[in-house]
Amino acid sequence: MRLHWHVTLLAALMDFGQAAMFRSSGFVYVVLMEHFNVDHGTASWPVSVLGTVVDAGGILAGPFCQWFGPGVTLKAGAVVTAVGVIASVFAPSIAWMTVTLGVLHGAGAGTVSTMLQVVLSMRFVKYRGTAHGIMFMGTILSSLIMPQVLFWLEHAYGLQGCLLVFGALLLNLIPLSFLLRTKPAEPSSSVNSIDKCIGNGNGQHLDIHIEDFGNTKRESSIASSSSSKKPGVFESARTILKLPMFYAILVTWTVMCYNEDIFLTTIVDFAVDKGVERHWAVPLLSYLSVTDAVGRIGLPLLADKKFIRRSTLVLCNAACTAISVLLLPHAQSYGPLVAVTLFVACFNGCGMTMHGVLMADYIGIDDLPVSYGVAGILVIPLLLVKSLLIGTELEHAETVFRENYRFS
Repeated sequence: MRLHWHVTLLAALMDFGQAAMFRSSGFVYVVLMEHFNVDHGTASWPVSVLGTVVDAGGILAGPFCQWFGPGVTLKAGAVVTAVGVIASVFAPSIAWMTVTLGVLHGAGAGTVSTMLQVVLSMRFVKYRGTAHGIMFMGTILSSLIMPQVLFWLEHAYGLQGCLLVFGALLLNLIPLSFLLRTKPAEPSSSVNSIDKCIGNGNGQHLDIHIEDFGNTKRESSIASSSSSKKPGVFESARTILKLPMFYAILVTWTVMCYNEDIFLTTIVDFAVDKGVERHWAVPLLSYLSVTDAVGRIGLPLLADKKFIRRSTLVLCNAACTAISVLLLPHAQSYGPLVAVTLFVACFNGCGMTMHGVLMADYIGIDDLPVSYGVAGILVIPLLLVKSLLIGTELEHAETVFRENYRFS
C-alpha cells in the first residue's frame, strides 16, 4: 500500500470537494428555507435530490467507465460537479435550484465518488478497505470544515456569493483528476513474495524469489483481470444480476444511504427543534467527523488485518447502527445529542466505506463499474421515495424525525 500513498491522497482531496455540498446539506437546507422564504418540505427538495442523485451516481458513471475508461469518466464528473454549483448562482427558485444543485451537481459528485472507488479497488487488494477509508477522509474533512466555511461565506456574501465562491473552488477538481492515474494494481500486489539469498558453496549467492500463490482465487483474478478483454456493458450486467451476494450488498447499501442522507439533511434542524441555538447546531456536522474517521478507517483496518472477516464486520456494524439511531430521539439535551450523533456517524461511516470494498471483493474489477450502474438503476425508485419522505413530512419535524430514525 505504501507504494500508492499518493493515489489515496489525491483521491481524498477529490473526495473532499465532491462531498462538500452534501456533507453541508443540513446547513444548506436551512439557508434555502430562509432565502426563498419557503416551508420545510419545499426547501428540502434540492438537498434531498442531491443525496439521491449522488447515491445513484453509478447509473451514468458505470456505463461511461466501461466505454471510455475511469480516467475520462472521472474528469467529466469533476467538470459537472463544479458547473452544477456555479449554475445554482442563477437559480431563481427552489425548482431551478433542485435541477442545478440537486441533479446537475449531484450527477457530477456521484460520478466522481463512484470513479474514486473504482480506481482504488483497481490499485489495492490486501488493504482495499483501508485505502477506501483513507479516501473517505476527504468526506470527513468536508464535514469538519465546509459547514463552517459555507456558514461564513453565506453570512458575508449571501447565498449567491457563497455558491459562486464555492463553485470556483470546486474547479480545482479538474486538475486533480488529471493527476490521478488509473492503472490497475500489479499482479505482484496480490501475492505474498519472499526474497531469499542462498549460498552456492563457491562464495557466490543466488537470489531466489519465491511467490506464494495460496491466496484466494478471487484476489488473483482481480489483479490480473486488467490484462484480459473487458466484457460489454450488457454482458457485465447479466453476470452481476446472477450473483446473490450483489443483492445482499445492495440492500445493506440502500439502508445506509437512507440513514446517512436523512441523518445529515435533518440533524441541524432536528437540534434546532430540540431547542439548541443555531450556532451550536451547525457544528454538529463538524463534530461527527471525528468518529466518522474512526468508522471509515479504523474499523475497516480490523478486517484488512484479518482480525475479523469483512462480511462479519458489516453485519456487526449494521446492528450497532440500528441501536445508535434508535437512541437519537431520546437525547433530551445538547450533551447526549452530541454523543449519540458521534456514534451514528461512526457506524454509518463504516457501512458506507465497506460497501465499495465488498462490491470489489465479490463482483471483481472487470464488472465493478457496471455493478454501480446496475445498483443505481435498481435502487433509484427507493431513493426517490426517500426524497418524497423528507420533502413532504418535515413540516412536523420532531415527530417525523422520531419515526424516520426508528424506521432506519
